[in-house]
Amino acid sequence: MSAANEMTSPSEAPCYAFHDYRKERPPVEGWYVWRLPHKFIEGVTLIFLAKYRERGAGFESVLSPEFDHWNGYQVLLPKGCIEWAEFDGAPPMDGHELLEVEGVENVDCPFCGATPKWRYDGRYFGSGPADADSYRLECCQWANAVRMKSPVALAEKRNALLCA
Repeated sequence: MSAANEMTSPSEAPCYAFHDYRKERPPVEGWYVWRLPHKFIEGVTLIFLAKYRERGAGFESVLSPEFDHWNGYQVLLPKGCIEWAEFDGAPPMDGHELLEVEGVENVDCPFCGATPKWRYDGRYFGSGPADADSYRLECCQWANAVRMKSPVALAEKRNALLCA
């Protein structure tokens, strides 16, 4: 597994060369790192892995990220600046893992020593991280069940408890 899948701390996070999706599209199908704002939580920018794949769009097929939406007439993407970067690691085992919530750092787990991974749950089957309505931090089996609507509030509460 690559460093992008096994991040140990934000300071060791890989540096991605992001491209503006409006100006330049990924060249081929595959897994890419995406950066975009959350649809409902102001000021929260998410970085995650998602597949860029061929999908049906009416009477034709188009290449589009898996967090798109087909309304019966056109392929829609979330509003805001959507950016993508190359990803050379192994595809994720579970699509509900974020790589990073920009500007939010998490304290390492005092029990297993690992930096927790972001997980999310959506409101419908196939929803992406920008649609998520709850987040949790997961590292070991001890404390991964707490879910909150805001990843920023979750990290702040967790860090305050562990650093007290």
